[in-house]
Amino acid sequence: MLDALVEAQHVLKTDHSRSYLMKNRYDVKLVRQGETWRIQHIVVDNVWRTGDPAVLAVFDLIRPLKLYSRAECAQRLLRAVARRLLRNLG
Repeated sequence: MLDALVEAQHVLKTDHSRSYLMKNRYDVKLVRQGETWRIQHIVVDNVWRTGDPAVLAVFDLIRPLKLYSRAECAQRLLRAVARRLLRNLG
């Protein structure tokens, strides 16, 4: 099991006065497959948030141009964090 606490601040490029700050706890079940670790299950719990939640809604306006959904971005971030932690564990 891997636990991670991630804080992310979202700021509009066009209006830096608008932002949304979130802290999420990730509980991740990892399984080893050969030489690599794989994420088997993820639970995301929002610990707290503050600011203008409409900042996140802007992403919905550009959805056709995005390469990844918000959920995919969160999973990619979590995988990167997990890889770094596992690398440090040896």
